Amino acid sequence: MKRLLNTLYVTTPGSYLYREGEAIEVRREDGARTMVPMIALEGLVAFGSVGASPHMLGHCAEKGISVGFLSDTGRFLMRVEGPVSGNVLLRRAQYRAADDPLRAASITHGVLAGKLANQRTVLRRHRRDHTDPTGALASTEDAISRALTQLDRPLDVDRLRGVEGDAAACYFGAFAAMIRRDEPEWRIAGRSRRPPLGRVNALLPFGLMWHAQARLLARHLRGDLDAYPPFLWR
Repeated sequence: MKRLLNTLYVTTPGSYLYREGEAIEVRREDGARTMVPMIALEGLVAFGSVGASPHMLGHCAEKGISVGFLSDTGRFLMRVEGPVSGNVLLRRAQYRAADDPLRAASITHGVLAGKLANQRTVLRRHRRDHTDPTGALASTEDAISRALTQLDRPLDVDRLRGVEGDAAACYFGAFAAMIRRDEPEWRIAGRSRRPPLGRVNALLPFGLMWHAQARLLARHLRGDLDAYPPFLWR
């Protein structure tokens, strides 16, 4: 059984990371120090102007602790890690599945069903814990349930993309009803990108980036699957 460990995020500008025995010491510019045992870590992510000693980086590589560096805005810069052993046969099977339309559709079908089910669960929990005066959440939940019924039969990847896009439009169309803040800066009229308009549209991709980097570090650390072959969006 794999032991699930933690990822240390260092976000304070000017911090520096040292090795202190079998622990990572985080020193801030104001003199404050924090010790984190390496035995509890599987990854470390540093944001912005955070430095690290070569001795600490080398020991993390030996311990299998992947270290990632991101910009102040969360853009991926680099990753430092030691030797990785991979399952070549598993990766070859992954590439074959990505190139096979039927197998790619089957894998995408399962991932999409899980995504839609999670979206519906979020809507149901919000309706359970809070009010839904306009009925927007109830109608969105019904729309996502109908999208899930479309997955009861096999679909090709093009149709799966259509189901995913329609469900996402419904979900984020009702997203504003789940925000519990009344200030104007927290209102969202719809999804926007490049640039994101408003705080919510800025936070959504930022949170997604954190999640994606954590999963990327975990996959690369285990050395099993390749994170880049596309299945849904090609």
